[in-house]
Amino acid sequence: MSKKQLDCLLIGPYEMSLTKREKLIKTYGTDSIAYRDLNLRMLHYNNKPYSFFDLLEMASEPLDDNTFGPFNTAAILSGAILYLGSFLDKYKLTFDYIKSFEFQREELARKLKEHDILTVVITTTTYLNPFPIKEIISFIRKYNKETKIIVGGPFVWTQINIQKKEMVDSMFKSIDADFYVHSAEGEAALVNIINGLKENENLNNVNNLYFKEDGHYVQTSNKLENNKLEENAVNWQLFYDDLQPHAWVRTSKSCAFQCSFCDSHIRLGKYQSISVDSVEKELNAIKKTGKIKTIRFIDDTFNIPKKRFKEILKMMIRNKYNFKWNSFFRCQYAEREIIELMVESGCEAVHLGIESADPKILINMNKQSTIEEYEKGLQLLNEYKIISFASFIIGFPGETEKTVNETISFIENSKPTFYLLWPWFCIPSTPIWGEKEKYNLTKTGFDWHHSTMSASQAMDYMENIILQVNNSVYCPFFAEYIGILLSKFTIGQIVNFSKAFNENIKKKIMHLEQKDVDDKIFDLFRVSLVEGLN
Repeated sequence: MSKKQLDCLLIGPYEMSLTKREKLIKTYGTDSIAYRDLNLRMLHYNNKPYSFFDLLEMASEPLDDNTFGPFNTAAILSGAILYLGSFLDKYKLTFDYIKSFEFQREELARKLKEHDILTVVITTTTYLNPFPIKEIISFIRKYNKETKIIVGGPFVWTQINIQKKEMVDSMFKSIDADFYVHSAEGEAALVNIINGLKENENLNNVNNLYFKEDGHYVQTSNKLENNKLEENAVNWQLFYDDLQPHAWVRTSKSCAFQCSFCDSHIRLGKYQSISVDSVEKELNAIKKTGKIKTIRFIDDTFNIPKKRFKEILKMMIRNKYNFKWNSFFRCQYAEREIIELMVESGCEAVHLGIESADPKILINMNKQSTIEEYEKGLQLLNEYKIISFASFIIGFPGETEKTVNETISFIENSKPTFYLLWPWFCIPSTPIWGEKEKYNLTKTGFDWHHSTMSASQAMDYMENIILQVNNSVYCPFFAEYIGILLSKFTIGQIVNFSKAFNENIKKKIMHLEQKDVDDKIFDLFRVSLVEGLN
């Protein structure tokens, strides 16, 4: 029996198990910033780490076996698979996919053995280091030594743009892929690689490519790709069998802002958005599937331009869609009319990149917003009972104890539903690195130090914020999964469980309890869920 011919197999995100992730990060030391940050999002039980989702599942299971299923967020199709798969299909290329490397290893092994696969694509949207990529490639080579492995996405782009060529060559050699796509997009390069391999053509003519030839790496011409969203919508019917009640949807590309801690606007180029008619067409296609109940709009900022945002909201109201939605939201553009339209159109929650409550830090970040605008926006969100996740970066250049205290006061007074804290991660491809002399900024990643703070001090302040804030709830889970939680729990239950979880995090910070929590904790967790129903 001949093998099934396949042009491309797409590999979804590698959501490494918490046990494996803790073991990996622990190699940096338990006093490292990476480990201390992770430690604020997990508890240990029977000498094993458990996330918020793990413990919520364990605590809620006895309440109603028919209602509370496993929180396997990896079951949601990633945006990379949706867009790349649709793009390949548009150009008459065959593809298949693995949603999650961690949870579908057996399925991946079967496909690698049973199918004649020309290429395997590994996207790197969520990877900050090469370890997940290397593990995936090692697994692929074990079951299929003939397929060509292509790696692309933000990790590849960043390494080529911030490292010397010798370092890039060394890293790519250790990763051991066949091709690396150096592009913020890369869809066109992928199609050209596949067609070139099928026709046995010289790939030196393919733009934005990095590959080994005669023992050394060759880099082809680097040219900007512009695969317009308007012309490359997701074909949702291609993925019908694997659609979950929750989906990611993009209506714009890149970012209209130029925050100095982020390289999105540099990497992805000029901001572009699709028309309201195109958004309507895509939402109608989603509605037609009859399977999706919650949408996460993954635009960097969904609510700009304001005119377009209002038109989208009115269009959603007019169509009476049966799904709820959440998104990133620029708080300074909140107006009563907009908030009312958001509620009517099904908005459940918004993720606010506030980052700091000190005016000087906001200027350093080039946030183009004011504290007063943030306060007004949160007041409206609270008034209309839209769940808010206020996100803050701790330790950015200029940060001091005074600016941290400003952030604490802001959280206490503005009362977002949840607040998120992130130690600043210094990326050399971001604008702030160009001002390193101004701030006496040295080193990158979590090893940075500048005139007013070190990474270690920033982590100390983060822990102190969690101990001090009382009028908002520290968020121990990723905000993008709020739609999944709300499909199973009330917001009261989610808040109550988060508080119970956080009480144990606080004990860890204050070193008031042994490393492991005991069985009694599940009684407290269950009580929190029951009380949250009221």
